[in-house]
Amino acid sequence: MCQLQNDWEEVYSLAERTIAKATKRDSSKDYEAYFSSSETIEVNIRNSEILTQNKIVDSGIGIRAIVDEQVGFSCCNKIEQKAFEETLENAMNVAKMSRKDPDTSFPHSSKSISVKDLYDSKFEVITIEEIIELAKQAIDTAENYDKRVTVKSGRIILQRGFRGLINSNGSNTNEKGTKMIFYIGGGGQQANEVTGGCYESKVSRKYHLEPEKMGEKLAKNIVSMFGKKKVDEFNGSALFASDSVSYQILNVLNEALNAENVLTKKSAWINQIGNYVTSENLTIVDNGILPGGFSSRNFDDEGSTSQKTLLVEKGRLRNYLQNTKSANKLKTKSTSNACRSPSSFDLVRSIIGIGYRAKPEIYPSNIVIEPRENNWEKLLSEIDKGVIIESMAGFPQKGSGVISAQLSRAYYVEKGEIQFCLKDAMVSGVIFDWLKQITGISKNVKEFQNAILPAIRVEDVKIFCG
Repeated sequence: MCQLQNDWEEVYSLAERTIAKATKRDSSKDYEAYFSSSETIEVNIRNSEILTQNKIVDSGIGIRAIVDEQVGFSCCNKIEQKAFEETLENAMNVAKMSRKDPDTSFPHSSKSISVKDLYDSKFEVITIEEIIELAKQAIDTAENYDKRVTVKSGRIILQRGFRGLINSNGSNTNEKGTKMIFYIGGGGQQANEVTGGCYESKVSRKYHLEPEKMGEKLAKNIVSMFGKKKVDEFNGSALFASDSVSYQILNVLNEALNAENVLTKKSAWINQIGNYVTSENLTIVDNGILPGGFSSRNFDDEGSTSQKTLLVEKGRLRNYLQNTKSANKLKTKSTSNACRSPSSFDLVRSIIGIGYRAKPEIYPSNIVIEPRENNWEKLLSEIDKGVIIESMAGFPQKGSGVISAQLSRAYYVEKGEIQFCLKDAMVSGVIFDWLKQITGISKNVKEFQNAILPAIRVEDVKIFCG
């Protein structure tokens, strides 16, 4: 039996024993144990070379305790009964020093489900050497495609493991899963012309890297960035590719849909349930039970059974993303969106850690913008004057959605034809306005860590060059 399996069985057994012992000792308090065991293979690329390689097995537990409506949390990665019991005691001591929090509670045991295609047994036999070879294939394919191309960075992460949750309300659930993340980035140079950075990414529950395809696509995109030109300022159509939707636009959507932001008056969609908040072209769901979805799961990180939630229906806001605490405050039901491993960047989170090291917060599982019947070519052909935006750099203002972003890779379009790559171009506006100005959505989608997204076409977008 492998180390991962041994560690998992030990962690699970100790977690059950710890919660059972605490509940028997004092049933007036509530306890929750979230625990996991994982094996991660990671290979990093820098400047056309393999920079680092690692294989890490990590196991641990995070315990929350509710004492007189006060909540405490503590975690550890020492797999011993004494360490787990000390972690629970630490959580109780933290709770006693915390403010009253009457809305936090732990879900009761509910019907279990089994989402399909969350685990790929191929991950069990993968070696670091194999991944290094695949990384080299991606580098070689990109750089052999065109000698002007250099692979600057990249990362391949393969993870398999188990997660489980037990609480004093009767929840006792677990699952196993696999995940793959593949990122590769680079740039190009000819004579005195240097392109900006360009990247390709892929996520999957399956072992399906496709290094040659990734390398070739990266190289083609880099080559297309040579011969950049400027244009005069104009307002026109913007065709946002899936990658550009996945960052700034999706972040604004997540902020608006987060029930915690509704409660703290930070959401732009407060008191908008039932009202039009976007174009009627737009329907958005959060689908935690999508077979094979990268962030699909049988239960969320509080133990609530996963579900599919309609958020925006043909432009009308129908629901917010909820965890148990926000649902209690708003006197509604959780949408099973408690998460301990959000993919968004946060400095505090990067220091403290994720998974069993973190308390749950509200975050999407798989946000899905539903595709429409249009293919990419159709959306492009209908643009009289505008741009294709493949990627952009810049942070929108939280809450307001105001944005002024540099276009990292964008192409000028006239009469349905791509003319050239744009130089020093920027876009500005309000993302909430853009969402109301959508006139086209593609049928092709791309999967990201917490989203499955099509391309979207937006009208009356301001484009200018510095």
